[in-house]
Amino acid sequence: MQRIMVRTISFGSFIKLSTTVFMASGMGYGCILFVLSRLGCNVYFRWGFNVVEGIGAGFLNLIADLILGALTGFLASFIGFFPFKFLLRLFLGIALKVKIDQPLQMAAVPDSSLPPQNI
Repeated sequence: MQRIMVRTISFGSFIKLSTTVFMASGMGYGCILFVLSRLGCNVYFRWGFNVVEGIGAGFLNLIADLILGALTGFLASFIGFFPFKFLLRLFLGIALKVKIDQPLQMAAVPDSSLPPQNI
């Protein structure tokens, strides 16, 4: 594990981060409801006027909470981007421990469909 210091973040990266965190939260909540439904607790899933109970509700909560978590994270990233950048600046960045497999490098690949340019 390497320790990196994040001092700024692009908008696209913040959307990915926010969406992933909210999706993981939704998955965790859905898993809890699914386990509770398997244990026989009263778990409900409501969609409009339709109500599902029991194990079916636990499974539907597992799927729906994952999707709604991702959607909520995506929408919340538009609200939270500038406050997050402000906090990064205020706290002089945030230290993270991450495992980096291989740095991403964008190689310039010539497009063979274009004619060569004479300068």
